[in-house]
Amino acid sequence: MYKRTAVDLGLDVVLEGIAGHALSPNGADAVRNSNPIFDREAYLLKQKRVAAVMYAMAAANSEHGVRVETFPDISEALEFIASHPTASLEGEQVFNIGLYIRGARLLRALLGLSSQLGCPDRDSGVEDVIAEIPENLLYLEQEVFRILESPGTVKANYPTVKALRDKADAKRMERSRMASEMMRSNSSIMQSDTAVMRDGRIVLPVRTESKGQVEGYVQSASSSGGTVFMEPFRLVDMNNAVIMATEEIQLEIARLIGSLSDMVRDCEEDIRILSSQVTEADSLYAFASWARQNDCCRTQIGEPAVEGDYSCNLIHARHPLLGKKCVPIDLAVPSGIRAVVLTGPNAGGKTVTMKTVGLFSLLNQICGFIPASDGSSLALFDRVFTDIGDEQSIADNLSTFSGHMKSIGFILRTMTPSSL
Repeated sequence: MYKRTAVDLGLDVVLEGIAGHALSPNGADAVRNSNPIFDREAYLLKQKRVAAVMYAMAAANSEHGVRVETFPDISEALEFIASHPTASLEGEQVFNIGLYIRGARLLRALLGLSSQLGCPDRDSGVEDVIAEIPENLLYLEQEVFRILESPGTVKANYPTVKALRDKADAKRMERSRMASEMMRSNSSIMQSDTAVMRDGRIVLPVRTESKGQVEGYVQSASSSGGTVFMEPFRLVDMNNAVIMATEEIQLEIARLIGSLSDMVRDCEEDIRILSSQVTEADSLYAFASWARQNDCCRTQIGEPAVEGDYSCNLIHARHPLLGKKCVPIDLAVPSGIRAVVLTGPNAGGKTVTMKTVGLFSLLNQICGFIPASDGSSLALFDRVFTDIGDEQSIADNLSTFSGHMKSIGFILRTMTPSSL
Protein backbone atom coordinates (compact mmCIF):
# COMPACT_ATOMS: atom_id res chain seq x y z
CA MET A 1 0.00 0.00 0.00
CA TYR A 2 1.26 3.45 -0.90
CA LYS A 3 1.87 5.85 1.98
CA ARG A 4 0.42 8.75 0.01
CA THR A 5 -2.82 6.83 -0.51
CA ALA A 6 -3.12 6.07 3.21
CA VAL A 7 -2.54 9.72 4.12
CA ASP A 8 -4.77 11.15 1.37
CA LEU A 9 -7.68 8.94 2.43
CA GLY A 10 -7.12 9.26 6.18
CA LEU A 11 -6.56 5.52 6.56
CA ASP A 12 -3.72 6.06 9.04
CA VAL A 13 -6.04 8.14 11.25
CA VAL A 14 -8.84 5.57 11.06
CA LEU A 15 -6.46 2.70 11.87
CA GLU A 16 -5.18 4.66 14.87
CA GLY A 17 -8.77 4.89 16.09
CA ILE A 18 -9.28 1.15 15.57
CA ALA A 19 -6.02 0.46 17.40
CA GLY A 20 -7.59 2.12 20.43
CA HIS A 21 -9.93 -0.88 20.68
CA ALA A 22 -7.05 -3.33 21.06
CA LEU A 23 -6.35 -4.98 24.39
CA SER A 24 -2.56 -5.19 24.01
CA PRO A 25 0.23 -2.91 22.77
CA ASN A 26 1.24 -5.49 20.15
CA GLY A 27 -2.35 -5.88 18.97
CA ALA A 28 -2.63 -2.11 18.55
CA ASP A 29 0.61 -2.06 16.54
CA ALA A 30 -0.69 -4.88 14.35
CA VAL A 31 -3.79 -2.80 13.56
CA ARG A 32 -1.73 0.31 12.77
CA ASN A 33 0.46 -1.72 10.39
CA SER A 34 -2.42 -3.50 8.67
CA ASN A 35 -2.27 -3.78 4.89
CA PRO A 36 -5.09 -4.54 2.47
CA ILE A 37 -5.59 -8.19 1.54
CA PHE A 38 -5.65 -8.83 -2.20
CA ASP A 39 -6.12 -12.61 -2.23
CA ARG A 40 -9.80 -13.57 -2.31
CA GLU A 41 -9.54 -16.60 -0.02
CA ALA A 42 -7.40 -14.77 2.52
CA TYR A 43 -9.88 -11.88 2.45
CA LEU A 44 -12.87 -14.15 3.07
CA LEU A 45 -11.08 -15.86 5.97
CA LYS A 46 -10.26 -12.51 7.62
CA GLN A 47 -13.83 -11.33 7.15
CA LYS A 48 -15.21 -14.54 8.65
CA ARG A 49 -12.91 -14.29 11.64
CA VAL A 50 -13.84 -10.69 12.38
CA ALA A 51 -17.52 -11.68 12.06
CA ALA A 52 -16.99 -14.61 14.43
CA VAL A 53 -15.40 -12.36 17.05
CA MET A 54 -18.30 -9.91 16.71
CA TYR A 55 -20.69 -12.80 17.29
CA ALA A 56 -18.73 -13.94 20.36
CA MET A 57 -18.64 -10.40 21.77
CA ALA A 58 -22.40 -10.05 21.40
CA ALA A 59 -22.93 -13.42 23.11
CA ALA A 60 -20.54 -12.58 25.94
CA ASN A 61 -22.25 -9.26 26.60
CA SER A 62 -25.73 -10.74 26.56
CA GLU A 63 -25.67 -13.77 28.84
CA HIS A 64 -22.49 -15.77 28.97
CA GLY A 65 -20.42 -13.50 31.17
CA VAL A 66 -17.11 -14.11 29.45
CA ARG A 67 -14.88 -11.12 30.09
CA VAL A 68 -11.59 -9.96 28.65
CA GLU A 69 -8.79 -7.91 30.17
CA THR A 70 -6.24 -5.52 28.79
CA PHE A 71 -2.74 -6.92 28.39
CA PRO A 72 0.31 -5.36 30.05
CA ASP A 73 3.39 -4.70 27.92
CA ILE A 74 5.78 -7.61 28.52
CA SER A 75 8.26 -6.74 25.76
CA GLU A 76 10.81 -5.27 28.19
CA ALA A 77 10.62 -8.36 30.39
CA LEU A 78 11.25 -10.66 27.43
CA GLU A 79 14.11 -8.49 26.22
CA PHE A 80 15.62 -8.51 29.73
CA ILE A 81 15.48 -12.30 29.88
CA ALA A 82 17.18 -12.57 26.51
CA SER A 83 19.96 -10.11 27.36
CA HIS A 84 20.50 -11.08 31.04
CA PRO A 85 20.72 -14.89 31.21
CA THR A 86 21.12 -15.07 34.99
CA ALA A 87 19.56 -11.89 36.38
CA SER A 88 16.17 -11.85 38.07
CA LEU A 89 13.16 -9.92 36.81
CA GLU A 90 11.50 -7.25 38.93
CA GLY A 91 8.38 -8.30 40.80
CA GLU A 92 6.20 -6.06 38.62
CA GLN A 93 7.58 -7.67 35.46
CA VAL A 94 6.81 -11.15 36.80
CA PHE A 95 3.32 -10.07 37.85
CA ASN A 96 2.69 -8.66 34.37
CA ILE A 97 3.63 -12.02 32.85
CA GLY A 98 0.95 -13.60 35.03
CA LEU A 99 -1.56 -10.96 33.92
CA TYR A 100 -0.61 -11.59 30.29
CA ILE A 101 -1.22 -15.34 30.53
CA ARG A 102 -4.54 -14.74 32.28
CA GLY A 103 -5.53 -12.21 29.61
CA ALA A 104 -4.68 -14.72 26.88
CA ARG A 105 -6.75 -17.40 28.61
CA LEU A 106 -9.76 -15.08 28.84
CA LEU A 107 -9.43 -13.89 25.24
CA ARG A 108 -9.20 -17.50 24.06
CA ALA A 109 -12.37 -18.30 26.00
CA LEU A 110 -14.13 -15.43 24.24
CA LEU A 111 -13.03 -16.62 20.82
CA GLY A 112 -14.27 -20.11 21.68
CA LEU A 113 -17.83 -18.84 22.12
CA SER A 114 -18.19 -18.52 18.34
CA SER A 115 -18.01 -22.29 17.83
CA GLN A 116 -19.72 -23.27 21.07
CA LEU A 117 -22.83 -21.22 20.32
CA GLY A 118 -23.25 -22.11 16.67
CA CYS A 119 -21.89 -18.98 15.02
CA PRO A 120 -22.58 -18.98 11.24
CA ASP A 121 -18.83 -18.42 10.76
CA ARG A 122 -17.69 -21.13 13.15
CA ASP A 123 -15.68 -22.71 10.33
CA SER A 124 -13.34 -19.69 10.39
CA GLY A 125 -11.14 -21.38 12.99
CA VAL A 126 -10.94 -18.17 15.03
CA GLU A 127 -11.01 -20.16 18.28
CA ASP A 128 -7.67 -21.69 17.29
CA VAL A 129 -5.88 -18.38 16.69
CA ILE A 130 -4.78 -18.73 20.31
CA ALA A 131 -3.82 -22.38 20.70
CA GLU A 132 -4.54 -24.32 23.87
CA ILE A 133 -2.36 -22.70 26.50
CA PRO A 134 0.44 -25.06 27.64
CA GLU A 135 0.27 -26.51 31.15
CA ASN A 136 3.57 -24.90 32.13
CA LEU A 137 2.13 -21.44 31.41
CA LEU A 138 -1.07 -22.17 33.31
CA TYR A 139 1.03 -23.34 36.27
CA LEU A 140 3.17 -20.21 36.03
CA GLU A 141 0.04 -18.04 36.09
CA GLN A 142 -1.22 -19.93 39.14
CA GLU A 143 2.07 -19.51 40.99
CA VAL A 144 2.35 -15.81 40.17
CA PHE A 145 -1.07 -15.04 41.64
CA ARG A 146 -0.51 -17.39 44.58
CA ILE A 147 2.60 -15.47 45.63
CA LEU A 148 2.25 -11.94 44.24
CA GLU A 149 -0.32 -9.19 44.32
CA SER A 150 -0.57 -5.94 42.35
CA PRO A 151 1.70 -4.27 41.40
CA GLY A 152 4.11 -7.18 41.85
CA THR A 153 4.78 -7.37 45.58
CA VAL A 154 4.83 -10.60 47.57
CA LYS A 155 1.59 -11.03 49.48
CA ALA A 156 1.91 -10.04 53.12
CA ASN A 157 0.08 -13.20 54.17
CA TYR A 158 2.25 -15.56 52.12
CA PRO A 159 3.24 -18.24 54.71
CA THR A 160 7.02 -17.89 54.76
CA VAL A 161 6.88 -14.11 54.57
CA LYS A 162 4.15 -13.89 57.20
CA ALA A 163 6.20 -16.04 59.58
CA LEU A 164 9.20 -13.74 59.17
CA ARG A 165 7.04 -10.64 59.55
CA ASP A 166 5.58 -12.05 62.77
CA LYS A 167 9.10 -12.74 64.01
CA ALA A 168 10.18 -9.19 63.14
CA ASP A 169 7.08 -7.74 64.84
CA ALA A 170 7.86 -9.69 68.00
CA LYS A 171 11.41 -8.32 67.98
CA ARG A 172 10.08 -4.78 67.53
CA MET A 173 7.67 -5.17 70.42
CA GLU A 174 10.43 -6.52 72.65
CA ARG A 175 12.65 -3.62 71.65
CA SER A 176 9.91 -1.07 72.32
CA ARG A 177 9.25 -2.53 75.77
CA MET A 178 12.96 -2.34 76.59
CA ALA A 179 13.21 1.27 75.35
CA SER A 180 10.11 2.28 77.35
CA GLU A 181 11.49 0.66 80.48
CA MET A 182 14.82 2.51 80.06
CA MET A 183 12.99 5.81 79.49
CA ARG A 184 10.96 5.36 82.68
CA SER A 185 13.93 4.34 84.82
CA ASN A 186 15.97 7.32 83.56
CA SER A 187 13.20 9.86 83.19
CA SER A 188 15.13 12.56 85.01
CA ILE A 189 17.80 12.79 82.30
CA MET A 190 15.46 12.40 79.32
CA GLN A 191 14.53 15.41 77.20
CA SER A 192 11.10 13.88 76.44
CA ASP A 193 9.09 10.81 77.36
CA THR A 194 9.19 9.24 73.88
CA ALA A 195 11.96 7.25 72.24
CA VAL A 196 13.07 8.31 68.75
CA MET A 197 13.72 6.34 65.55
CA ARG A 198 16.96 7.09 63.68
CA ASP A 199 17.86 5.07 60.55
CA GLY A 200 15.75 2.14 61.66
CA ARG A 201 17.21 2.10 65.18
CA ILE A 202 15.53 3.23 68.42
CA VAL A 203 17.53 5.84 70.34
CA LEU A 204 16.82 7.76 73.53
CA PRO A 205 16.58 11.62 73.71
CA VAL A 206 19.05 12.40 76.52
CA ARG A 207 19.82 15.88 77.83
CA THR A 208 23.27 16.84 76.61
CA GLU A 209 24.60 17.56 80.07
CA SER A 210 23.50 14.06 81.25
CA LYS A 211 24.90 11.96 78.42
CA GLY A 212 27.69 10.66 80.64
CA GLN A 213 25.10 8.87 82.76
CA VAL A 214 24.10 6.59 79.86
CA GLU A 215 26.36 3.77 78.72
CA GLY A 216 26.04 3.69 74.96
CA TYR A 217 26.68 5.41 71.64
CA VAL A 218 25.78 8.96 70.68
CA GLN A 219 24.06 8.64 67.30
CA SER A 220 23.24 12.29 66.66
CA ALA A 221 22.29 15.56 68.31
CA SER A 222 19.48 18.08 67.97
CA SER A 223 20.04 21.27 65.99
CA SER A 224 19.91 23.29 69.20
CA GLY A 225 22.51 21.08 70.84
CA GLY A 226 20.37 20.59 73.92
CA THR A 227 19.62 16.93 73.16
CA VAL A 228 21.76 13.96 72.16
CA PHE A 229 20.20 10.79 70.76
CA MET A 230 21.89 7.83 72.38
CA GLU A 231 21.75 4.10 71.71
CA PRO A 232 22.41 2.35 75.02
CA PHE A 233 24.50 -0.81 74.80
CA ARG A 234 21.52 -2.84 75.96
CA LEU A 235 19.53 -1.58 72.95
CA VAL A 236 22.23 -2.27 70.37
CA ASP A 237 21.58 -6.01 70.23
CA MET A 238 17.82 -5.45 70.05
CA ASN A 239 18.17 -2.95 67.23
CA ASN A 240 20.46 -5.35 65.38
CA ALA A 241 17.98 -8.19 65.88
CA VAL A 242 15.14 -6.12 64.38
CA ILE A 243 17.27 -5.07 61.41
CA MET A 244 18.37 -8.66 60.78
CA ALA A 245 14.76 -9.86 60.99
CA THR A 246 13.75 -7.19 58.46
CA GLU A 247 16.57 -8.24 56.14
CA GLU A 248 15.40 -11.85 56.39
CA ILE A 249 12.03 -10.72 55.04
CA GLN A 250 13.68 -8.95 52.11
CA LEU A 251 15.85 -11.99 51.38
CA GLU A 252 12.79 -14.24 51.36
CA ILE A 253 10.93 -11.85 49.08
CA ALA A 254 13.91 -11.77 46.72
CA ARG A 255 14.07 -15.58 46.80
CA LEU A 256 10.39 -15.93 45.91
CA ILE A 257 10.56 -13.40 43.07
CA GLY A 258 13.79 -15.01 41.86
CA SER A 259 12.11 -18.42 41.81
CA LEU A 260 9.20 -17.04 39.79
CA SER A 261 11.67 -15.28 37.50
CA ASP A 262 13.40 -18.62 36.84
CA MET A 263 10.03 -20.13 35.96
CA VAL A 264 9.41 -17.29 33.50
CA ARG A 265 12.84 -17.89 31.96
CA ASP A 266 12.07 -21.60 31.55
CA CYS A 267 8.80 -20.68 29.79
CA GLU A 268 10.30 -17.97 27.58
CA GLU A 269 9.75 -19.73 24.25
CA ASP A 270 6.13 -20.59 25.06
CA ILE A 271 5.49 -17.03 26.22
CA ARG A 272 6.85 -15.65 22.95
CA ILE A 273 4.67 -18.04 20.94
CA LEU A 274 1.65 -17.03 23.02
CA SER A 275 2.48 -13.36 22.50
CA SER A 276 2.47 -13.86 18.73
CA GLN A 277 -0.91 -15.57 18.90
CA VAL A 278 -2.34 -12.88 21.18
CA THR A 279 -1.19 -10.19 18.73
CA GLU A 280 -3.18 -11.76 15.88
CA ALA A 281 -6.23 -12.49 18.03
CA ASP A 282 -6.19 -9.02 19.55
CA SER A 283 -6.07 -7.33 16.15
CA LEU A 284 -9.20 -9.31 15.22
CA TYR A 285 -10.77 -8.21 18.51
CA ALA A 286 -9.96 -4.55 17.78
CA PHE A 287 -11.52 -4.70 14.30
CA ALA A 288 -14.60 -6.49 15.67
CA SER A 289 -15.01 -4.01 18.53
CA TRP A 290 -14.66 -1.06 16.14
CA ALA A 291 -17.11 -2.60 13.67
CA ARG A 292 -19.69 -3.14 16.42
CA GLN A 293 -19.26 0.38 17.78
CA ASN A 294 -19.65 1.93 14.32
CA ASP A 295 -22.55 -0.27 13.23
CA CYS A 296 -20.56 -1.64 10.33
CA CYS A 297 -21.88 -4.08 7.79
CA ARG A 298 -20.24 -7.12 6.29
CA THR A 299 -19.18 -6.12 2.82
CA GLN A 300 -20.43 -8.26 -0.02
CA ILE A 301 -18.14 -9.28 -2.85
CA GLY A 302 -19.20 -11.12 -5.96
CA GLU A 303 -17.74 -14.20 -7.52
CA PRO A 304 -14.22 -13.78 -8.93
CA ALA A 305 -14.76 -10.80 -11.19
CA VAL A 306 -14.38 -10.75 -14.91
CA GLU A 307 -11.61 -8.36 -15.88
CA GLY A 308 -13.00 -4.86 -15.90
CA ASP A 309 -16.00 -5.73 -13.70
CA TYR A 310 -15.47 -3.70 -10.56
CA SER A 311 -18.96 -2.68 -9.53
CA CYS A 312 -19.51 -0.75 -6.31
CA ASN A 313 -22.65 -0.29 -4.25
CA LEU A 314 -22.43 1.74 -1.06
CA ILE A 315 -25.63 2.17 0.96
CA HIS A 316 -25.75 4.86 3.64
CA ALA A 317 -21.98 4.94 3.79
CA ARG A 318 -20.68 7.01 6.73
CA HIS A 319 -17.15 8.38 6.68
CA PRO A 320 -15.75 7.39 10.11
CA LEU A 321 -13.77 10.61 10.57
CA LEU A 322 -16.78 12.92 10.24
CA GLY A 323 -18.53 11.80 13.41
CA LYS A 324 -22.02 13.11 14.13
CA LYS A 325 -21.90 15.69 11.33
CA CYS A 326 -21.51 12.95 8.71
CA VAL A 327 -24.15 12.86 5.98
CA PRO A 328 -24.51 9.22 4.76
CA ILE A 329 -24.07 8.76 1.04
CA ASP A 330 -25.29 6.22 -1.50
CA LEU A 331 -23.17 5.38 -4.50
CA ALA A 332 -23.84 2.77 -7.15
CA VAL A 333 -21.31 2.08 -9.90
CA PRO A 334 -22.70 -0.63 -12.21
CA SER A 335 -20.65 -3.42 -13.69
CA GLY A 336 -18.66 -2.41 -16.74
CA ILE A 337 -18.13 1.21 -15.70
CA ARG A 338 -14.40 1.98 -15.83
CA ALA A 339 -14.42 5.62 -14.65
CA VAL A 340 -16.72 7.93 -12.71
CA VAL A 341 -16.84 11.73 -12.81
CA LEU A 342 -18.37 13.51 -9.82
CA THR A 343 -19.81 16.98 -10.50
CA GLY A 344 -21.62 19.53 -8.41
CA PRO A 345 -21.28 22.83 -6.53
CA ASN A 346 -18.51 23.74 -4.12
CA ALA A 347 -18.89 22.10 -0.70
CA GLY A 348 -21.31 19.67 -2.29
CA GLY A 349 -19.56 16.54 -1.02
CA LYS A 350 -17.60 15.48 -4.10
CA THR A 351 -14.25 15.07 -2.35
CA VAL A 352 -15.83 13.40 0.68
CA THR A 353 -17.60 10.94 -1.61
CA MET A 354 -14.39 10.17 -3.48
CA LYS A 355 -12.43 9.72 -0.25
CA THR A 356 -15.20 7.54 1.20
CA VAL A 357 -15.01 5.13 -1.74
CA GLY A 358 -11.23 4.94 -1.56
CA LEU A 359 -11.11 4.61 2.23
CA PHE A 360 -13.87 2.00 2.31
CA SER A 361 -12.11 -0.04 -0.38
CA LEU A 362 -9.00 -0.17 1.82
CA LEU A 363 -10.92 -0.83 5.05
CA ASN A 364 -12.88 -3.55 3.35
CA GLN A 365 -9.70 -5.32 2.26
CA ILE A 366 -8.22 -4.94 5.74
CA CYS A 367 -11.10 -6.31 7.83
CA GLY A 368 -14.11 -7.02 5.58
CA PHE A 369 -16.42 -4.52 7.31
CA ILE A 370 -17.33 -0.91 6.51
CA PRO A 371 -19.55 1.74 8.19
CA ALA A 372 -22.50 1.31 5.84
CA SER A 373 -25.83 -0.50 5.63
CA ASP A 374 -26.34 -4.16 4.78
CA GLY A 375 -26.20 -4.89 1.07
CA SER A 376 -23.19 -2.69 0.45
CA SER A 377 -20.66 -4.28 -1.88
CA LEU A 378 -17.17 -3.56 -3.17
CA ALA A 379 -14.72 -5.22 -5.49
CA LEU A 380 -11.27 -6.40 -4.46
CA PHE A 381 -8.59 -4.13 -5.91
CA ASP A 382 -4.91 -4.93 -6.22
CA ARG A 383 -3.90 -1.29 -5.64
CA VAL A 384 -5.54 1.98 -4.68
CA PHE A 385 -4.09 5.25 -6.02
CA THR A 386 -4.96 8.84 -5.13
CA ASP A 387 -4.15 12.28 -6.47
CA ILE A 388 -5.92 14.68 -4.13
CA GLY A 389 -5.00 18.29 -3.35
CA ASP A 390 -1.98 20.28 -4.45
CA GLU A 391 1.47 18.81 -4.90
CA GLN A 392 4.00 21.65 -5.01
CA SER A 393 7.76 21.69 -4.49
CA ILE A 394 9.85 24.85 -4.71
CA ALA A 395 13.04 22.81 -4.31
CA ASP A 396 12.15 20.61 -7.30
CA ASN A 397 10.70 23.50 -9.32
CA LEU A 398 7.37 21.66 -9.35
CA SER A 399 4.19 23.69 -9.87
CA THR A 400 0.74 22.55 -8.79
CA PHE A 401 -0.09 21.44 -12.34
CA SER A 402 3.26 19.70 -12.79
CA GLY A 403 2.78 17.97 -9.45
CA HIS A 404 -0.53 16.53 -10.62
CA MET A 405 1.02 15.41 -13.90
CA LYS A 406 3.86 13.68 -12.08
CA SER A 407 1.42 11.88 -9.79
CA ILE A 408 -0.90 10.84 -12.62
CA GLY A 409 2.07 9.68 -14.68
CA PHE A 410 3.14 7.41 -11.80
CA ILE A 411 -0.40 6.04 -11.51
CA LEU A 412 -0.64 5.30 -15.25
CA ARG A 413 2.71 3.52 -15.25
CA THR A 414 1.94 1.43 -12.15
CA MET A 415 -1.80 0.62 -12.31
CA THR A 416 -3.31 -2.59 -13.58
CA PRO A 417 -6.86 -3.33 -14.81
CA SER A 418 -7.57 -4.40 -11.19
CA SER A 419 -6.55 -1.08 -9.63
CA LEU A 420 -8.76 1.66 -8.20
